[in-house]
Amino acid sequence: MEGYGLEVTSKEKGIIIGYLSKYMGPSPASSSTEKPSKKIDGRDIYFTNCVGCHQSNGKGFPGVFPPLKGNPMLFKDDYPILVVLFGLSGPIEVAGKRIDNTMPSLSHLTDAEIAAVVNFIRRAWGNIELFEREVTPDDVARYRKKNLSKEDVYKYRSRLK
Repeated sequence: MEGYGLEVTSKEKGIIIGYLSKYMGPSPASSSTEKPSKKIDGRDIYFTNCVGCHQSNGKGFPGVFPPLKGNPMLFKDDYPILVVLFGLSGPIEVAGKRIDNTMPSLSHLTDAEIAAVVNFIRRAWGNIELFEREVTPDDVARYRKKNLSKEDVYKYRSRLK
């Protein structure tokens, strides 16, 4: 089957592997039970994974991506853990605006990274006024075992109102 397909040089292979590693993560994927060697910065996790939709100011895009700034749903139970872990699909209303979009699961993040980003979001943009307690990696691990769908998270959200 020689002569079929694209021939790629060693240099090009290195570039492709570097690109894929950056956007798909290391291989093998990191374990959710991995102990971090340094303190994880939730702000860094946010700016790497969330800022494209929710923006650096937490205001999102009206009608497309919901704001995190001043969003009371962030403080309902452990709901934000579920959204980050499993994603969300279905129409929602935030600050009087209807949004019908899908948030992807970020389950590739470790339990400690998810806890850090949820804690960052709950403290950022003036949200600290509503902040009650830290989310821990153990909280995230407990929910990770549930293996919910985006639709399950949507149903859970509707019960929190």
